Amino acid sequence: MSAGKIMHEGKNIEIEYKFLVDKEKINKIITVYSPYRDIVQGYLSFDPVVRIRCSRWVWFDGVEKKFHNEKPVFTVKTSETFKRNEWNFSGDFSGADDLLALCKGKLIKKHRYTLEDYNHDGCFWEIDFFEGEDFVLAELEVPSEDYKFEKPDWIIKDVSHDPRYYNENMAKAGFNK
Repeated sequence: MSAGKIMHEGKNIEIEYKFLVDKEKINKIITVYSPYRDIVQGYLSFDPVVRIRCSRWVWFDGVEKKFHNEKPVFTVKTSETFKRNEWNFSGDFSGADDLLALCKGKLIKKHRYTLEDYNHDGCFWEIDFFEGEDFVLAELEVPSEDYKFEKPDWIIKDVSHDPRYYNENMAKAGFNK
């Protein structure tokens, strides 16, 4: 969740839903003027998951596209899927591109849109358009497993427990239908 990690009983635990998205419906909400993050991420390890992510904000100011690079982020996650421990570390270092070159599998490249109009108690929908894939995913990180939320009409299917849609698995083998 780009708005900041949700703390669970003082621990770094990620509880995240993933959904397939109806592209036609979401494209009526997201326009060429919507700001997004260009994300490139790779995996130095798959167990435990050790990811490096580089991103930059992209927006249109009415005349041209503007860019703002963010600090690279290292993430370490336990191997569980829907609910897992997660630690993020960011910093100023120049070797991020060199580390991406060392990653295993393929790099994941995506545009991520944050829909603040669909805010649920500080939880934001994040919409990922993956380079080279024909599907769009929505993610919603929540504070607890029993957290209740309304699904927008552009949600097609819950894939939170489908390992084909985990980024680390897509990096290992690509998406397998």
